[in-house]
Amino acid sequence: MKSAVSSNPSLAELKCLYALTLLAENRETPIQQLLQEATRIIPNAWPANTAAGCRITLDSLTDAAFFGQETTCRRSGDFFVTDTKRGTIEIFLTEEPGTDNDSAKLLAEIVE
Repeated sequence: MKSAVSSNPSLAELKCLYALTLLAENRETPIQQLLQEATRIIPNAWPANTAAGCRITLDSLTDAAFFGQETTCRRSGDFFVTDTKRGTIEIFLTEEPGTDNDSAKLLAEIVE
């Protein structure tokens, strides 16, 4: 099953969203614990072996939750609740996405 998930990005993303949904249903768990668990789940949505870690900051709490390894290559995005910025999610990557040029090669094959 693990190899099927790693070879199918859509399945990996779906499994991640499902795990986060289950996590969000647990209303009695402290927010710090929920965020920490989310940092363990989110990197699994990225293609196999490309996500090294995850950090979630919430309001003024820096490093509210962190899991994995911090790298210089990262992607981040803010999240909002009722139009108010509440925090940021950072994904630390082992390499820049698309550095293998697979997309360019595929496009070249299509054009030929």
